[in-house]
Amino acid sequence: MLAVLFASMFLPPSVVQPADLAGPGPERVILDARASMKDYLAGHLPGALWVGPDNWRSTAEGVPGEIHPPEVFRTLFGRLGLRPDDEIVVYGAISDPDAALVASVLRMHGLAAAILDGGIDRWKREGRPISNDLPRPPTSRPRVARATGAIAAYDEVLAASKSRGNAVIVDVRPPEQYEAGRIPGAVSFFWKRNLWPEEGVSASGCLRSARELLEAYRALGITPDKTVYVYCNSGHMAALGWFVLKHYLGFRDVRLYDGSWIDWSARPGAPTESGKPGEAKARAAADALTRDLQSRLVAEMRDGGPTRAVSVTVSAGR
Repeated sequence: MLAVLFASMFLPPSVVQPADLAGPGPERVILDARASMKDYLAGHLPGALWVGPDNWRSTAEGVPGEIHPPEVFRTLFGRLGLRPDDEIVVYGAISDPDAALVASVLRMHGLAAAILDGGIDRWKREGRPISNDLPRPPTSRPRVARATGAIAAYDEVLAASKSRGNAVIVDVRPPEQYEAGRIPGAVSFFWKRNLWPEEGVSASGCLRSARELLEAYRALGITPDKTVYVYCNSGHMAALGWFVLKHYLGFRDVRLYDGSWIDWSARPGAPTESGKPGEAKARAAADALTRDLQSRLVAEMRDGGPTRAVSVTVSAGR
């Protein structure tokens, strides 16, 4: 754990606090990643540009919500005036999947993006300034390339689910969705578990401490030495898990299953499991016992008749 924390000290900052933006300092590009343009027009951080998260995704091979290919981001980043050496801060309503999706995509393409901890809700709670300005940055022509291994496709996740080995699959959907149906072997870690409760504390909507999150993930077998695959329904919620594990906690190899459950569940023959954790193993054991009893009953009926068969059922009930 200490090695991960030490290594993270040398990563570009992944999370910034409102106070970091309040005083004098280096110029930054600030991106408002809330889904609604109306919310942005009603008031945003001074100098912020609007980049609704759904503008960063589209349908690919029939699967909705796939992250655009790099050539599309070349145009998008250029229209925002982004340059390779920019210090970029992204915010949502809180430290939420909207901000994480945008920051994750930027990080995947080599730009130093950080999330504003607590988002605009915290910014407002602290009485900081809100603006209605519409900044007009000069366009740019950035070179854009995606980091190898940042995004995983179906075949790779399928192989990981079968072999397990040194890989772990993390499902960040709400627990009821996880229990209704999931990728076999996936571990549940609801994305909101990365945050303080939404109500009742001053840090509502902010990320929990790195040390606390490392312990929470470690308790589920999600450790820095493993290849971690993160998924949700469409890749949106999963972006927060990806960003937290990769850039807040400093895990070495974290991959976003972009198609997520929409892609997985639509594929004929894709294996699934359901129920609460442990139920799948219990059902498998019960099925194996049932098959064993059936074969024994058939054998005893054939060799010794009903009397011998009754002895099998009696012994099984003990």
